[in-house]
Amino acid sequence: QFAQVVHEVMSQRFVRHPPASEMGKHYAELATKLTLNLFGQIPKVHTIPAIRKVAQADEYRLDGSGAIQTLAKWRHPDIGQDALEQRLHQVQELLRRLLKMPEVRIEVPDTKDKIIVRNNGLRLPLESYGTGIHELLILAIDIFSKDDVIFCIEEPEIHLHPRLQREFMTFLVEETDNRYVLATHSHALMIPSKDVTITHLWLE
Repeated sequence: QFAQVVHEVMSQRFVRHPPASEMGKHYAELATKLTLNLFGQIPKVHTIPAIRKVAQADEYRLDGSGAIQTLAKWRHPDIGQDALEQRLHQVQELLRRLLKMPEVRIEVPDTKDKIIVRNNGLRLPLESYGTGIHELLILAIDIFSKDDVIFCIEEPEIHLHPRLQREFMTFLVEETDNRYVLATHSHALMIPSKDVTITHLWLE
């Protein structure tokens, strides 16, 4: 789209030589159009903080606040929002694969005050599981809540086993449309790939 706008600008022809004031106004309008078009194609940037916790809130935030209400909305979407249900399926499939729990399901009761994990017929509140599944669930909801954006994730390795870290990183690189900037202390997340750039930062 940007190239098309540039082509239109460069292809313009004038039947008369306009005065300088008119030319200035004309090019100012073109510059504005080009700038808006260019910035409109830059993905939005969202930061997932290092401190994350599943908590109740009216609006979902990338730190896990509002996760319960968001999952409930995805489980029973309103008319015209059927695509939201697919997001819940994506979250469940990611958990099943990374946690090696092929039967796991995520549920939210009518009270909307907790998240229930169903596995092999056993239903337990999320609090009954380790912090690793909490972290993975929040990251999964975050990733599937937005499309074609840049996520800046602070310390995604927190409470995750190195194997989970590697598999989670592989998933990000190979199976999502978003782009990611990770701040990490974990070597497990440093997976060689043509799509991955590793930068070492230190404080002197």
